[in-house]
Amino acid sequence: MEKISIGRFPLETTIKIKEEFLLDCTKRLRLERITLRKLFNLLQTNNKIVFESFKDNLEPSYKNYRRLDILLKLCEYLKVDLKNLEKNITSYRTKKSRIEIHNPRIPVIVSPIFHMLIAHLMGDGGYIRFKDRNSIYSGYRQFNQKLKLSFLDKAQYVFGDIKFPNDYFKEEGNTRIYLPSIPSLILLNYMGGSTNNFLSKVARLSKLSTCSKEDLIAILTAFIIDEGSVDSGQIQIRLINKPLIMDITRLCEKLGYKYTISKKSPNGMYGLYILNEGLKKYWLDYCDLKNKYPFLTLDYKETAIENFIKRKEKFWRNQGTNVTKNQIIKLLMDNSLTVKDISYLLQLSRQGTKYHLDFLRRKMIIERLKNRRGFKYKLINNILLSEKRKGISRQPGYSKNKIVKILKNKTLSTKEISKLINVEVNTTRHFLYRLEKEKKIKRGGKANVDAKHYEILWKLN
Repeated sequence: MEKISIGRFPLETTIKIKEEFLLDCTKRLRLERITLRKLFNLLQTNNKIVFESFKDNLEPSYKNYRRLDILLKLCEYLKVDLKNLEKNITSYRTKKSRIEIHNPRIPVIVSPIFHMLIAHLMGDGGYIRFKDRNSIYSGYRQFNQKLKLSFLDKAQYVFGDIKFPNDYFKEEGNTRIYLPSIPSLILLNYMGGSTNNFLSKVARLSKLSTCSKEDLIAILTAFIIDEGSVDSGQIQIRLINKPLIMDITRLCEKLGYKYTISKKSPNGMYGLYILNEGLKKYWLDYCDLKNKYPFLTLDYKETAIENFIKRKEKFWRNQGTNVTKNQIIKLLMDNSLTVKDISYLLQLSRQGTKYHLDFLRRKMIIERLKNRRGFKYKLINNILLSEKRKGISRQPGYSKNKIVKILKNKTLSTKEISKLINVEVNTTRHFLYRLEKEKKIKRGGKANVDAKHYEILWKLN
């Protein structure tokens, strides 16, 4: 992974450093018979600092933040390895900033989380300059409290413990969080130094085209958090910036996620849809990334994806006539619920839930009530519908997927597979031939049953 060393930090950086480091440097200067005045003359390249200030910055007993540029010149003169300087820094900030970064992570690792911060600032953030045009910081807007604080977790993982004077951003209702100047400038400089790279209408991912697979997953996850929604087994990302949407599609191509793109909508938005096969592959990649960085979260979108995966893995497809409708009626006996609530509790798709609710409304069993964020459904006739059990039918592809899982690191006969999936032998044989055509499994030899008969053995291709 790329590293941003202390030598690449913005010129505005000031640091606090361990006293032992400066005592060692002072000792070396004395051995070389170099006074601070002489050193000042040797290192001075501009007139922006007076000797008294220079002297204070190198005095071991000085308690304030020290100018990084002076200490870098000192290290260069004494041939001190910058790694030695980095491990002795206890905190940093700009000269006028009240926000300090303690226990700093220096050098800054350009990790997937680093790239994720950049994507967040493109998606729902940006850069702000003060009136003097010199001071700059980045801001991120997120209405979901958990996701907002997750942004701070990511920033602290990359840069260190950020000490805000007040934890204003932890208040409910406050939708914004800000990064101090130095982390903001490090991210900005990495992207070329122009704040235009973070504007919603012109932002591009072209500078991130050489990222690793983990970086790409992290970038995509940030856009799903900020601009995405999860519904009906697909992820939708909508942006007004068509070139940025095209950048994200190329990212999906690299990761092997199936997708489609919608035409420009009347409100000027472009849509990218990661289809259900792509969503399942993304989920596995996201889980791997989360195992490495446990503080990651998609919050309610994570729950929506998990519910879709569970629905796809359910054994049954159809429980029988009116069975699901009666389950909804029983749920509504206690509380009025939204479509989202019902679909979550019964592990149904949102469209499937709406279909059943529309039926129950037509039968005057439930009514729809307007609330602040949409609609809730209320039971008005406490009656259950007559049920007709059809017998449980399996999800499409369920048996074939189960066969593939069973054959992992095994070689089994048709009859053995038939018993394990609880399907008759002739039907099992049909599934096996289909999987063989799809090149997912192959024949692994023959097993003799008796002198005249044998069974085909199967294994993964």
